[in-house]
Order: sequence, then structure tokens, then C-alpha cells
Amino acid sequence: MSIDAFRAELGDIPVQDHPRIVQQRSRDHYWYSPVLKAKLDHVTADIVVSPRSNEEVRTVLRVAFKHDIAITPRGAGTGNYGQAMPLSGGAILDLMNMDKVLDIRPDRVRAQAGAIIEKIDHETRAAVGGELRFHPSTYRMASIGGFIAGGSGGVGSIRWGGLRALGSILGLKVITCEAEPRELDLVGEDILKVAHAYGTNGIIVEAELPLAPAHDWVDMIVGFDDFIEACRFSEAVALQDGLLIKELSPCAAPIPEAYF
Repeated sequence: MSIDAFRAELGDIPVQDHPRIVQQRSRDHYWYSPVLKAKLDHVTADIVVSPRSNEEVRTVLRVAFKHDIAITPRGAGTGNYGQAMPLSGGAILDLMNMDKVLDIRPDRVRAQAGAIIEKIDHETRAAVGGELRFHPSTYRMASIGGFIAGGSGGVGSIRWGGLRALGSILGLKVITCEAEPRELDLVGEDILKVAHAYGTNGIIVEAELPLAPAHDWVDMIVGFDDFIEACRFSEAVALQDGLLIKELSPCAAPIPEAYF
């Protein structure tokens, strides 16, 4: 493995090797877990590469394959489980430069992997009055590619299900890591080969997702003296066909007092 030889063949693709920046980009929110913090605190990449296009992603992967450089794809790094951490060193493939919303239609949106989910919703609301069916709690920070690669569901799943439910993702463009990287357009059940795979079998560069009619959602807190009663109430509300619900979460004390 030769990082210098790898870097020399990347041309003008943005590269960062400052130790502090490399260490920062080698992290996600793994530190939520005391177990993972102890095991992963030492993990860091050798270099960060930030492609701006599908062609540059192909170049990075082709050169990485040639020089046997480990590649760890990264979005915004909001996951909690070390999915975006380079366990074998090598290069972080930072996809946040690829942040464009590519196409908006009344029932769907297509965006690059680095597009922030909140930005996607803002653009779809303005264009067609639609919003993504569901999103992670890290809505304002998370990228759509990272959510698909490392997430499973979120705010809105109470109505629409999880990411791996057929129809939750309409299409993915993935680039393979091999001597001559290929662009693959996945639809239907083939999407499930890549969704929630953390980028281990291909780099997600574009995603197409369905839209639902956008609403001005209202937050509400309902208090109960007993947690079981709160759970029963939540289940009853969740089963009401006449209510539009984006999220419903019973929280035991002291969480409401501490965080709301």
C-alpha cells in the first residue's frame, strides 16, 4: 500500500492529509457507545479524498484498487455505530462535495449522495409541494447517501415503513471498486443488495426516492403519570386511520424533562 503513489494519480481531485482534519473525517458518532469508544478511539485514515463527480469517484476507486488502498465512504458522519470509520486505514471517500438535487418530479426526487436531507425537502416543497416520506432524526445534518447506506428508518416510518421496504427507494446509482469501476443502476429488489450495506459492496453516488404531499407538521407533547398508559395511548393513536402522523414516540421519565 502506497499512499503517496495513490495520491500522485488523483490529479486535481481534492485531497486532505492534515492530521487533525483526517482524524475528524475518520469519526462518526461512535462515542455514544462506551464499548465502541474504547475499541475505535485509535482508528484513523491516512488521507481524505473528496470527489466532485461520478467520474472522479471512478478515478479514486480505480487508483485505490491499483495500489491496494482501503476505501471507506463517508457522508455527514452522523451514524452511531462506526460505519464510516476506516478500520483498515487508507482513504476516506468524502462524498459531501456531491450535494446536488438532480431532478424533482411530482412523485419523486433524485439527488447526489452528499445532498443534505433537509435541503432536499426544502427544494421539493418549493418545486412540487412534496417531501420525503421519512427521514432520520439527524435530518438537518445527514446526507441522503449516508442515510441509505447506514440507516433503517426514521421520522415518518410509522406511516411508510423502513428503508428496506420495497418502494421506499426507487433507484440507486452505485460505482464498484475494481480495476475498471462500473456504474450500476439498481431498481427493485436489487436495491436491497446495497441499502444498509455501509458502502461495503459499492459506492452510492445517486439516489431516487418517492415523495409524499408536504404538510406543516405540528409537534405535541402529551403527559401521563404512568409509562404503560403512555404506551397504550400511543398504540391507539398510531392505529387511527383518520390521523396524519409523522412520528409517535412514548418516552419514559426523565427523558422528557431532561431533553424537552
